[in-house]
Amino acid sequence: MIELDSGNYQQALADLDHVPPDQASLAFCEHLRGDAFHNLGKLKEARESYIKSARLTHGDPVVNSKLGYTEVRLGRTRDGIARLKQAVEQAPEAVEIRERLMKAFVAANSLPDAAEQAEKLANLEGSARGYLRAASLRAHARQHQQAQEVLHRGIALFPDSAELRRALAELRDKTDAYPQAKAASQAT
Repeated sequence: MIELDSGNYQQALADLDHVPPDQASLAFCEHLRGDAFHNLGKLKEARESYIKSARLTHGDPVVNSKLGYTEVRLGRTRDGIARLKQAVEQAPEAVEIRERLMKAFVAANSLPDAAEQAEKLANLEGSARGYLRAASLRAHARQHQQAQEVLHRGIALFPDSAELRRALAELRDKTDAYPQAKAASQAT
């Protein structure tokens, strides 16, 4: 775990090869092995380790979410997102699981779904940064009205947040300029 936390993924894998293969630690070791492989970009190997760990833990939602995210990165988007949704249902308050689902939706270019998860994350995390991220995803999905609503909710909770106020002003400027630009292009 120390090697993983330090970013020494190859050393973590080497250390895991020396752990006695007892049933009590096997699931945990496969989970750690999956993390090391994932961080090294060896997604197929990470998937295999997460599958082993998930079987041994009888579907631990954290492991399943990592497996689902890895599957999305491998191009198995439908299966991965289904697995991530199931993990969120099992542990709806787990920030790391919901964040993986949000990232999976971004990777799948499903920005409205990513924004929905980001809003739920903002509520769980309770931070101005979370509301800013959710509003940004709404804006990138061209859901400007929802983005403004998210920013207003964030400002109500964090009235001193200059970032939220600045983002709201920028969004208003952008949405006010958009109809004028569209009308100008239609007139020519």
